[in-house]
Amino acid sequence: MERLLPSNVFRIAPVCEYKGAAIIEKAGDVKKAGKQYKTDGSVYLILRQSTTDLSMCFVRYPSEIIVKDVIDCAEPKTFLSMEEVCSFLKIKPLSGPWVWNEEEGRFDRMKHP
Repeated sequence: MERLLPSNVFRIAPVCEYKGAAIIEKAGDVKKAGKQYKTDGSVYLILRQSTTDLSMCFVRYPSEIIVKDVIDCAEPKTFLSMEEVCSFLKIKPLSGPWVWNEEEGRFDRMKHP
């Protein structure tokens, strides 16, 4: 994963943001369709467990379509944002916008004209 740094002990990278929630992938041995990197095959969200401290929990899902449905049903600010995750990892946030690709069942970065 191009955004994976040696100091990143979690071996994760945010790949997009949807409704203020960062969608995370973890390095592994599974080649993602249309991507130049390998993941563990799962998709993650980071659940905010407290509004007063940094308590958080990684939540693992089998696909982006399930993550999209979870975010659609969640209260705002339930999950960490792209900016918060990148700040935690000490990397520069990816810029969107991202669009849902219904045919592929995943988010894609919108290409600028």
